[in-house]
Amino acid sequence: MANDKKEQADAPRQRTALLLVAIAVIGVLMMLAGELLLDSVILSRLGSYVALAGGAVYFLLRRRGRSRKGEETG
Repeated sequence: MANDKKEQADAPRQRTALLLVAIAVIGVLMMLAGELLLDSVILSRLGSYVALAGGAVYFLLRRRGRSRKGEETG
């Protein structure tokens, strides 16, 4: 029963992490499309910013989650 509650509590975090990874992947695809297919500097630069932002927020949220888990158990 405690595991079910923990899984339910972790579900929003998992959805958020999945969304951020999807944003980063979309940014990489935009960057590749801008460079290789469309030869568009604007699309390529925008894609790199989107990928960087998605990856950075994902990294920061993971790091914050680890520090919280350490506080609870330690």
